[in-house]
Amino acid sequence: MKLTGGLGLASALMGLALLLFTFYEGYQVFLSYGSYTGTSNLASSMSTLLYAAIQALFLGIMGWVGSLLMLRGIEFSKVEGASAP
Repeated sequence: MKLTGGLGLASALMGLALLLFTFYEGYQVFLSYGSYTGTSNLASSMSTLLYAAIQALFLGIMGWVGSLLMLRGIEFSKVEGASAP
């Protein structure tokens, strides 16, 4: 296996691991908000909403980076396969 194929495989596996971790974290966040009872305090509600928005943003970025790593890894593997005799 050439260096390109090894880098492609490593990148794809790292992207897959990041995607799996992102989905796991997203599921844990979903479960934690499932038991939310709500309060009538506006400051507390806004704080909870802001915290949820920040978590969603970070999970979205992690998913985006993971999918990019997967795509680049697959492309590197295709280049390795195309150059083999």
